[in-house]
Amino acid sequence: MAKYTTLTAVKKKYKNDYTKANDAFKSAKKKYDKVKNKNTKHAKKLKKSMNKKKSNMEKTKSNLSRYKKSREASDIYRAKILAKMKTSKYWGKRGYIMPKYPWTDTSYCFIYINDEAPNYANTPATNSLEKGHTTYAGSSKQPTSISLQGSLGGDGANSHMSGLKTQMKRLARWSDNSTQLTWHGETTMSSMTITAFTPDFSHEVGTGGENIIGVTLTMQEAEYADSDVKQKSTKGTDTGKKNPTKPKNPASSKKKKRYIVAKAGYTYWYVHQKTGESLATIEKKNKYTAGKIPIGAKIYY
Repeated sequence: MAKYTTLTAVKKKYKNDYTKANDAFKSAKKKYDKVKNKNTKHAKKLKKSMNKKKSNMEKTKSNLSRYKKSREASDIYRAKILAKMKTSKYWGKRGYIMPKYPWTDTSYCFIYINDEAPNYANTPATNSLEKGHTTYAGSSKQPTSISLQGSLGGDGANSHMSGLKTQMKRLARWSDNSTQLTWHGETTMSSMTITAFTPDFSHEVGTGGENIIGVTLTMQEAEYADSDVKQKSTKGTDTGKKNPTKPKNPASSKKKKRYIVAKAGYTYWYVHQKTGESLATIEKKNKYTAGKIPIGAKIYY
């Protein structure tokens, strides 16, 4: 992916993509318009090509309208945020939290850490899954979580409650929306979400007092990826004739085989948790030894 340093460059990139797609659609439409009144295979082929290019054109047009929330734009905002934070006196002294893909240059919060407790968990299988193997061979790593107690503000007269409330609302919004975040404190999490958030207000009292919003956070490791579940598409040949409709028999209809493509660390227990299918069924449908599933293998469920 090319490196962009300005939003103008990002917009230009998406505008070029749309221009190319639109030109391709117009060209395909022009070819189809010449034969659209003919019921031939060639005409149908040109129509299919035109519709495909139209779909791509509409997609690039939509991407152009949302270029400010593209991955390329988020890289620019992230660079701006880090540059701004590095000029703060809190840099290197407090932890900070920010979206993994930010859309503004104010999407971050410094947090003074009172207590940070990471939790690493592993769930072993209750029984040996194969003769000669330990229960650990079928274990599954659980998402890492962090329990955090800290505060926003605490900087004497410089801690204005209105500004602290803005940061508090930002954390609450990220929690409510399950926003993909990164955390940098005593530990680092490159992809996580806030699963619990509790603020505690403490207003300035008397001369020399400080405005503080105490925060209690629970953060959990989380990956936001597209589904690995793939479905096979069935392609038919258009002969121009309707096939006789056969009555459907639910009892004789076959279920499509469902599977997940294995990645590093995948286990039958993980597939059970991801799909809801019973562990016994998953083990029965697959030939691989528990704990030794090769990367790229199809795990049926």
